[in-house]
Amino acid sequence: MCVIICCFSKRVSPDELNQAQKTNRDGGGIAWVDADRKRVEFSKGLDAKEIFELSEKFPFPYIVHFRSGTSGPDTKEMTHPFPISKGVPTMLHGRSRRVLFHNGIWSNWKHGMQKLVLSRGLRVPDGDWSDTRALAFMVHHVGRGFLNLMDYDRFAMLSGDGFVRTWGTWTKGDGMYYSNTYWKSSGYTGSCSVGHGAQGYLGYEDTDEWEYEGKIFKSKNKGGDKKVLKIVDVSKVDPPSKAKPLEQLTSGQPLD
Repeated sequence: MCVIICCFSKRVSPDELNQAQKTNRDGGGIAWVDADRKRVEFSKGLDAKEIFELSEKFPFPYIVHFRSGTSGPDTKEMTHPFPISKGVPTMLHGRSRRVLFHNGIWSNWKHGMQKLVLSRGLRVPDGDWSDTRALAFMVHHVGRGFLNLMDYDRFAMLSGDGFVRTWGTWTKGDGMYYSNTYWKSSGYTGSCSVGHGAQGYLGYEDTDEWEYEGKIFKSKNKGGDKKVLKIVDVSKVDPPSKAKPLEQLTSGQPLD
């Protein structure tokens, strides 16, 4: 699970950046608007310190992202954002009319890409791919309305006119929006997929129950400190803290 932080009137602090990086360890990125050129500038493959130093120089709004890789290689080139353009380049520093940030998983992205390129006779740009690079490619060719079809995911798009568009459920803070706040919890250490596009959140050994998207997730020790997840429907349990897992174990793999 990644995190997106949209800063509208308050700068994200070094402490928050360090927290976000600690639980999303595969690299950060930042995008801001060059008002003179009416283009979005971005830099990625960065750490928390580099992002903070850059963010001090920019006007609002700007957007920050930290990645926890779930598809594609864990390289600097696969960090966010991605330009929404024909080639969806993976350069670490650049300029574009629009860029895309993603918090979530599109598990069927390869199939979606194959259908698009074969039906339209499109060339697939070179380089490594992830679900988010594929989404930026899709948005360029079929429009941003495609993002409305993505359940559970959160997106932020920054345009050269300074407009920030978001999709999904966000947490409003003081002068900023967060795509999630699980990284702020001392018990959160990572994430795994639990099927149907949902996300399951893993904590330390003493954390065995938490809520996400109206559901209670419970962990079960299996092989020492590794945990797998079971999911229950919180709407059928009162109070939620008394929830018992369903019999069917989700397909999420344990995390170290």
